[in-house]
Amino acid sequence: DGDDYDFLEEAFRTAHEADPDARLILNDYGLEWNKTRAISAYMIIKDMMEEGVPIDGIGLQMHHVYSTNAEGFRESIEVLAKLKEINPDFTIEITELDVNMYDWGEEGVKEYTDEMKAMQCAAYVSLFNLFIDLAEEGLLDSVVFWGINDANSWLNGEDRPAYPSVFGPEFELKDSFIEIVKLARER
Repeated sequence: DGDDYDFLEEAFRTAHEADPDARLILNDYGLEWNKTRAISAYMIIKDMMEEGVPIDGIGLQMHHVYSTNAEGFRESIEVLAKLKEINPDFTIEITELDVNMYDWGEEGVKEYTDEMKAMQCAAYVSLFNLFIDLAEEGLLDSVVFWGINDANSWLNGEDRPAYPSVFGPEFELKDSFIEIVKLARER
């Protein structure tokens, strides 16, 4: 129909034809911290859904840093959740979650100190407080961590580990994991 996002429509229709039972999720980045992007994504997905494009949800790629404050993400996620008005089964998922120990563009190598571990843990707890609230409100369906442990992270540079996972390099549980589980049990 001449929209700038016709390729998305075609991709979702083709995927649906190939497997009518597949859940089709649009995976994007930066929507939680940039309300303007969230509104744009909402408008595009709304148009596609109203045109009958088979789209079941949106996935948020959440690659954040230890200084992340999750509370600012609520507004953007609530904007995207309005798509449930068109399709009550529309899902919002966190599809790629990690918390980097380096701010974007930061140079050098950091030691993974107890202070750094505590800041990362606080960031994860902040995120999961929001996620649990959103899930309880019916606005968030799932959270998937990105990567399997610190040793295998896409964020690692040569001789520069980023420590973004909730599992250490030998798959040991980090405080972040333990605190997330505690939070989930308490709530």
